[in-house]
Amino acid sequence: MKSLEVLTARSLKGIYWSMGLLPLPPSSQLIRLLFALLIRGIWSVHLLMIVLTGLGFLWRDARLSIGYVSGTTLFMGYAWLGLLLQLESALKHRSSARLEELRFQSQLQMQRLGMSRGCRRARRLLLLIGTQLACDLAKFWANSRADVSPVLTKSMPQMWLLRFRYVQLLDQVIEMNQRGIQLQHSLLRLADGNDIWQPFGFLHESRQLQTLRLAYDRIFECYEAFSDCFGWGMLGLQLMCGFEFVSNAYWIITEVYQQQNLFLFVFNGATCLAMGILITTLFWYGDASTENVSTLPWE
Repeated sequence: MKSLEVLTARSLKGIYWSMGLLPLPPSSQLIRLLFALLIRGIWSVHLLMIVLTGLGFLWRDARLSIGYVSGTTLFMGYAWLGLLLQLESALKHRSSARLEELRFQSQLQMQRLGMSRGCRRARRLLLLIGTQLACDLAKFWANSRADVSPVLTKSMPQMWLLRFRYVQLLDQVIEMNQRGIQLQHSLLRLADGNDIWQPFGFLHESRQLQTLRLAYDRIFECYEAFSDCFGWGMLGLQLMCGFEFVSNAYWIITEVYQQQNLFLFVFNGATCLAMGILITTLFWYGDASTENVSTLPWE
């Protein structure tokens, strides 16, 4: 189990680096900095080409239906969102450094409290990635039979860029949630047989309570730094994925019903499923963070 966690974490870190989703290294590491800038430059050029391709579609086609305009808007919107994520990861390096420092301090405090077991999240992240891959395979199969989307292949790099941003967000949120759960369990064990609102009879219990309070403060600061580091990109992801979910649901109800085409239903259904899973998963674990931390007694 531990080897799976380590292998998954290292593999994901390499993927984040290759997609420009990690903050820029310091100027003292010149080679790594230049390589990171090169990666961001390649992604920026690719995403700008996507935007120009979408503008070309709108310019050439005089018959603009609602489905055509919304599909092209999504095609270009994801490219702009990818550029925003590249910019966010480059400009938020101080917030990222602050977040990493707080996470490290939180881990040390958990070890001091005897809660050194690691946070298990590899299976959940791999399941999410596998589900997204299965949805893409269904879309490619339907597109090969009915030519539903002419830009499916071109849109794959930017789509996986955004999906791995989701994975990156969930990775950190699940870790902070699990630490919050461990903190709750330690507080309940300390309060067992005592009145939590009265002074403790032993000095070591009072010190342990103070240590728990410091650990809570550090975890809460992690959530604040996380919001500052990823807030705008996370908002853009939720808006764009929500818009695509609603658009594909509309296409299923209208176009698929009118044309009675199974491949259209499979393509749009797989898209709705993929986007719905991403949105629901982030909302689920984001809401769990409020239950695990902000409802503790001393908040």
